[in-house]
Amino acid sequence: MRLSRSDLEGALSFVSEAGSEDEPCEPHLLERLATLIRCDAISYAELEPGRAEVVFETTFGCDPEEPEEPYWATVHEHPIHLHRDATGTRAAVKIYDFITPRELRRTRFYSEFIRPWASPFMMDISLPAPSGRTRGFCFIRNETDFGERERSLLEALRPHLTHLRQVADERARTRQPYHENITKRQGEVLTLVGEGLTNRQIAERLWISPGTVRRHLDNIYSALDVHTRSAALRATTRPALDKAH
Repeated sequence: MRLSRSDLEGALSFVSEAGSEDEPCEPHLLERLATLIRCDAISYAELEPGRAEVVFETTFGCDPEEPEEPYWATVHEHPIHLHRDATGTRAAVKIYDFITPRELRRTRFYSEFIRPWASPFMMDISLPAPSGRTRGFCFIRNETDFGERERSLLEALRPHLTHLRQVADERARTRQPYHENITKRQGEVLTLVGEGLTNRQIAERLWISPGTVRRHLDNIYSALDVHTRSAALRATTRPALDKAH
């Protein structure tokens, strides 16, 4: 499908703005992207399916209380993921490319994840990811399905989103780490712990679920061999103080 001039100008404007940010998936950029694609919600997630773990997630318009357990318990029936696993494609696809509404309603994925927490109108694009991980955007509409305009626009944006992600990864590699044993996202969680925020407040600040915050903290404790929030803060701030002296 041939895109309109306004669509192309909007895409260029979004890419320019996202390129000026250290992290191209910040919530305000997802909000801009939602306006461009004309959808109700967007999530960007980096997953480790083998460990059933959300490594990184940013959302706009999604329910922050959405639990992860129903997703991991039923993702083996997710039509889009089944298609990507079978073909390796990263192209823009929607859930009803592979299944009818009636067939979808017969699955556990629908009854346990979509019906209580999400919408069946989804379109998805995937980005290159490190081994063992997946990366991608999920676009959601509440009332009507996506059309070929949205598919074509996402296909036009996909190489730019891939490049922006690669640039952000390179910036992260050259930036001083918060601590060598924890990830950037875990460092962000610890920074907010240091500000005295509760798990729920951290979840609201980072646009993730409280359950994801708890999982990040559990992984931090394991990586640092500690058992409390205060001990984790001491373990990660002491090296910085030692370097300062």
